[in-house]
Amino acid sequence: MAESVDRVLYVGRDREYYTDLTSVLERTLSGFAVTLASDRDQAVEFLSRESIDCVVTETTVAGGWRSFVEALRNRTPEVPVLLAVDGDEDCAAAAIRAGVDAVVDRRENPTERLAVGVKRGIERYHRLVEERAETDWYESLLDGIGDFAVVVGPDSAVKYVSPSIERVTGYTPADVEAMGPFGYVHPDDQPDVIEAFYETMTEPAGATAKVEIRAQQADGTWRIHEGVGVNHLGEDPLDGLVITVRDITDPARPKSRLDEHLDRVTDAFFALDDDLRFTYVNETAAALLSADEGSLVGEPFGVVFDESADAAAFETNFRRAVASERTVEFEADFPPTGISTAVRAYPSETGLSVYLRDVTEQKARERERELTERRFRAVFEGALDAMVILDDEARYVDANEAACELYGLDRSALLGRSVDEFVPPSVDVDALWQQVVAGERARGTIPVVRPDGTRRTAEYVATPNVQPGRHLSVMRDITERERRERELERYESLVETVSDGVFTVDADGYLTFVNEALVDLTGYRRDELVGEHVSLLVDESTFERGRELDERLRDGDLTEGIIEARVQRADGERIQTETRFALLPADAGVGERVGVVRDVSEQRRRKEQLEALNRLNSVIREINRMLAQTGSREELETLVCERLTESDTYALAWVGDVDRSAGTVSPRAWAGSDEVTADLVAELAERQSDGDAPGAVMEATSSRSVQVVSDLRTVDAPWSALAVAHGYRTAIAIPFVYDGVEYGVLSVYSRQTDAFDEEHREIIAQLRDVVGHALNAIEREATLLSDRVVEFKLRSRRIAAPFGELATARNRTTIAGASRPAATPPSST
Repeated sequence: MAESVDRVLYVGRDREYYTDLTSVLERTLSGFAVTLASDRDQAVEFLSRESIDCVVTETTVAGGWRSFVEALRNRTPEVPVLLAVDGDEDCAAAAIRAGVDAVVDRRENPTERLAVGVKRGIERYHRLVEERAETDWYESLLDGIGDFAVVVGPDSAVKYVSPSIERVTGYTPADVEAMGPFGYVHPDDQPDVIEAFYETMTEPAGATAKVEIRAQQADGTWRIHEGVGVNHLGEDPLDGLVITVRDITDPARPKSRLDEHLDRVTDAFFALDDDLRFTYVNETAAALLSADEGSLVGEPFGVVFDESADAAAFETNFRRAVASERTVEFEADFPPTGISTAVRAYPSETGLSVYLRDVTEQKARERERELTERRFRAVFEGALDAMVILDDEARYVDANEAACELYGLDRSALLGRSVDEFVPPSVDVDALWQQVVAGERARGTIPVVRPDGTRRTAEYVATPNVQPGRHLSVMRDITERERRERELERYESLVETVSDGVFTVDADGYLTFVNEALVDLTGYRRDELVGEHVSLLVDESTFERGRELDERLRDGDLTEGIIEARVQRADGERIQTETRFALLPADAGVGERVGVVRDVSEQRRRKEQLEALNRLNSVIREINRMLAQTGSREELETLVCERLTESDTYALAWVGDVDRSAGTVSPRAWAGSDEVTADLVAELAERQSDGDAPGAVMEATSSRSVQVVSDLRTVDAPWSALAVAHGYRTAIAIPFVYDGVEYGVLSVYSRQTDAFDEEHREIIAQLRDVVGHALNAIEREATLLSDRVVEFKLRSRRIAAPFGELATARNRTTIAGASRPAATPPSST
């Protein structure tokens, strides 16, 4: 069963007052919802599509509060309306005249009194609805009482015709059912009548239509009838258009049954002798017996009856009264008129004095009450919620099967016991029950302690005086719901404490839940994520991969799906994530799945960094391995450039010669990606030697140390501008040095911002000595194998210098290290 929610409509612009009222209602009522409408038109539009239990309106509402109340009363006259004023007494008086149920001055206890008024108004409205629902069929017909009534169903068939139609038109109900609801209407009037009434059936419940028609009587004559149709479609048990009709041809038209009943305000009376012959008949009795008073005197009583069981009942009881000389009371239908009568026969010396009272309507009410009770009993016994009837002392006098299950007892063991036997001592049952006995509807939550000691929790709504001294309590066992809610709260607390982002998404890809970690991860607010499609965060290809994995999960091929993808944050940044997701249980939501998102940007960066370091180590090892096989300086330098740029980390590597005296750099070998050209390398080398802004190559030569530029965009120099223009972000310059001699400079460029962090720098810096040593070895070997001799003279005041001693001892020419073989011997002085 769906839980009942009391709906309150607040009409006005004072949001602070609306918020305060909602807060107070939240403390005093359970199961309610407050909707805000800022003006009259918005409120009327809301009421046209939603039902409401109470309305609160400000006097300053746009569109006018009076016109709004008038429109509301025309639509739903019973709904309670409360007006919030600011001390205007004239306005308060006008509000009461306009149909407002209560006026509350907001200056005095601004929201508490209004909340109490809302609560009481809703309770009165619910009582009114419940009372009317019990006699809906009977009252619906009485609302349109006239000379006769016809109920037309949604299929245009006649569902009901009141018997009084025969008195007005001469037709029987069967005749009308056969000819249709408008068969006796003049042919010229039929189109308008049909259009008016069927248009009413397309409008909301309660819509009416009124027509005047020419109606043909059963004897062929024509009369003028007035018909009023009321739409009761969809309202059990009517479910149709109720048309009430009266004859308005002239003022002297026949009296209706209601008029006749009003004429007989006193009991009918007649006297019978011992032979049951009439000795006196009053005017009311004569009318009841359809005869003149004088014509019946002297006639036997049976003359007014046909042969029927009811006639025998009258005669049998009359003769019993005469024989026993005791008053006899009985009820029987009176055949001449078909009404139900309550008869009292008093014996006397001359016979019987008989009083007859028309109890037709009373019988009808009793039958309706019996029908209502049977309906209530059917609902009572078949309800899934626990329902109990209690007396004024809070003792159970009736209970349905669901209540027996809630209390853990069969019906016979439960009836007669008191409420306080099933609740803990901490619950003040007396105070609660006195509220109900005083006529106030109560609702809330109460613990139930079964005889075996187990505890249940129930929501209840107690309705006072469903019958005099009898009170109905409807309870719903929410023990399992509370357990699930506690579990859910624990799960939610757990979900909110984990550092990974957690989400749920429906079958169409819309987010239904996100935790705070996902909010932090994406940079969106929670309300900006829930209800949005996942394409807000990932691209279409990622979403499609998720759908494919989802299908495999449903088919049982997988128990968990894993996707690595870039998530776009609210600020536009894209971060690398890993998402693991699985299907939720079927009862959690159709097609929903839960996912856990982890930011793996740092992990991915570290992984790529390690891979780059491994590649760099591999290059270093390969260069060491190739040194023995490399025969020339050009081959070695080209090998170094090629091996470095085979990695995705480095986009360009070149080796150049530096002439510090001239301030120039000349590239000797280079390698790089497809777009790298010799012209680009030459221009980079040329711009390195800019005297005003020397590049990293020049600085590395000067300092004979590794130079790193972490962000080329921050360097204001011609060479860095050219590098940035070609997409490079970082650069490193490594001088090849061995035993104090410089053999050139290696310049490496990367498009990655972190390509030359400390670890990369330490590894790649090994090339300084490794390649320097190799170049030294190549040059030394070339010098030893060369046919050329380089001679030079030294002028020194200390002739016996170590150079001379060393040359004599070794018996060979000493070569001072130059960076390359000289083309011609240097001049000596």
